[in-house]
Amino acid sequence: MTIELPFKTFGDLEKQGLQMRVACQRSRRQVVIEVTPALRDQAVAGRRFRCKERCFDGTDCREVGLATIEHQRSWVRRQADAARQAARASRQLAAATRNRAR
Repeated sequence: MTIELPFKTFGDLEKQGLQMRVACQRSRRQVVIEVTPALRDQAVAGRRFRCKERCFDGTDCREVGLATIEHQRSWVRRQADAARQAARASRQLAAATRNRAR
């Protein structure tokens, strides 16, 4: 039995407050797909994404991305998440610096 999804294009995702996040298992990179006018009318199903990250040996990753559909996060929430990540990185750096000084 086939179940029809409530969205077919990237524009439909945007209208319903959803976004697509693509993750690469090899490089651990995650990207939220921005819906541009060129992408708005394109189908969601069957779309392939390739990682553009550089590997440790200098070659391009080119691994197939795994797409997930999720609710859009508001601008304020994205900024708060970014601030939390920066604070966490700052604490880790300070702890590493203190450990080296000992």
